[in-house]
Amino acid sequence: MITPLDRVRELNYDHHRRMSEMHREHILQGTVEGISRMDDLSYRALLNSIPRDRESILELGSASGGQWPLLREWLLSNGRIMGIDLYEPLVEQAREKGLVIHHGFVERMPFYSGAFDLVCSRHVMEHLGDLDRGMHEILRVTRSGGYIAHVTPNMAHDDEPAHLNHLDEEGWKSKWQSMGLLILHTQRHPFHGGEVHIVGQKP
Repeated sequence: MITPLDRVRELNYDHHRRMSEMHREHILQGTVEGISRMDDLSYRALLNSIPRDRESILELGSASGGQWPLLREWLLSNGRIMGIDLYEPLVEQAREKGLVIHHGFVERMPFYSGAFDLVCSRHVMEHLGDLDRGMHEILRVTRSGGYIAHVTPNMAHDDEPAHLNHLDEEGWKSKWQSMGLLILHTQRHPFHGGEVHIVGQKP
């Protein structure tokens, strides 16, 4: 099923508003640090099989760049990191900090073909309105020999309206393989109620 991009934007703006409200509640309850640690552990579990000598990293769904200190551990000292996100308020926050994060859709990214040797994300792929088009774009901007690594939710019950793509471990593996990605690693983790981690390399 393909969801029009205007509708995807509407769903994701609503999602961000609700997530921001939840974040404020976690701050009040004193639980936000535990969630942040889990996010960190999840991203590290995803990236641990990738060499830490990346020249150029693209993060999808970068928001305001909160995970970039971690991602820089995988970056050469003279490397570069860029991002793209649909939610303009957080993109503006990132730009005020000097981070290079573009406002837009994964389905039509403004980057050169083969520009990155790692394209990664946490909890982004499930939001794409046109999954095939988005995956083709990810492959396009990844250079030959580069890595593609993603985390997606895989819960027993997922009624989040902004989650448009519900694939399990085998589903994501099969989908990426059909597009020519060499799958290096897939695993289901218990983080946040259940996640699928998948790492592949572009031939």
